[in-house]
Amino acid sequence: ITGQTYRDRLSEHVFAPCEMRSASLHPRADDALAEPAYEALRSGRPSVGTLPGGPAGGAFMNAGDMARFAKTLLSGGLVSDATLDVITSIQAERQPLAADGIRRGWGFGFGVRGEGTERSIGHTGGLPGFSAACRIQPSLGRIVVA
Repeated sequence: ITGQTYRDRLSEHVFAPCEMRSASLHPRADDALAEPAYEALRSGRPSVGTLPGGPAGGAFMNAGDMARFAKTLLSGGLVSDATLDVITSIQAERQPLAADGIRRGWGFGFGVRGEGTERSIGHTGGLPGFSAACRIQPSLGRIVVA
């Protein structure tokens, strides 16, 4: 549709506006955090989930870049406020309601928990040897990356 490769599109429209300096679709040999994935690719025996284009688009980044992504998303640097509201609102609700009575569900690419000032959005994921979580509380501008 755009004529750009997936890598170029992400680089130009996500990584660059967010100033994500470590983000890449391929692990680098000098990146200790991505070393197991890099070695699997270099050896020709990649394991499931370490291939570019794998879960979550196969992107590698550090915690600082994840935080910069969240900050740029909240500040309107990636999408309009109207689009942000749609993609981070519950589109598919978890049923039945949890015992605590808090609404939970999924937006477009984000898990959503709660409503109003208590609403938080985020995403978690992991591969063998890797685990990450990003939680954002938009009304308070809070971002937690682990």
